[in-house]
Amino acid sequence: MTDIREATVVTRFWLPEGRTFAFRLDGAWPPGVYHIAPPLWLEHGELVVRGPYTWDGNTAKVSIGPIVIGVSDGPLLPDGTPAGKWPSCGHDVIYEYWRDIVHRFHCSPRELRHTVDRWFRDEWIRQLEALDDAAERARWRRLVRLYYYPAVRVLGAALWWRRAITDREE
Repeated sequence: MTDIREATVVTRFWLPEGRTFAFRLDGAWPPGVYHIAPPLWLEHGELVVRGPYTWDGNTAKVSIGPIVIGVSDGPLLPDGTPAGKWPSCGHDVIYEYWRDIVHRFHCSPRELRHTVDRWFRDEWIRQLEALDDAAERARWRRLVRLYYYPAVRVLGAALWWRRAITDREE
C-alpha cells in the first residue's frame, strides 16, 4: 500500500518562455502598460500572462502510485487541449497575484473576486463551444454551471478572505 506522504503533486500545465495568454476582465482598468508581477501584465485593458508560468488546472492533481486524484480539466477539445486549461490559467494567475493587483490598481477585492470567478465560468462555456458533440457540450455546460462555478465561489471565498485579512494587517 502506498503511503499518502509519498504522493506527488502534479503540475498540470506549462506556458513556455516566449508564449503568452491574454484575456479581458470586466472592470475599469487604467490605459497603458503595467507590469503587475513576474508573469502578469496589464496591456491596454488585457491581462497578459507571459511564460514561463505553470498552474495546476482546476485543482492540484495528486499522484499516488498509478492513481491521479483531482478535479477534471474537462473534455479534450478538437485541438487536444482540455477545455478547462485556459479558464484555470486566468483564474489561477489572478488569485496567485491577488494582492499585487488590488494594491496596484486600488480595486475592490470583492468586485475583483466576483469578476474573475464569473470570467472563469464564462470562459469555460466559451471553450466548450468547440466541442462537436452537442450532448457532451450540454453535459459539460451543466457541470460548469452547477458544480465547477459554485465550487470556485465557495472555495475561492476562503482564499479571498485570507488575503483580504492579510492585506488589512499590512
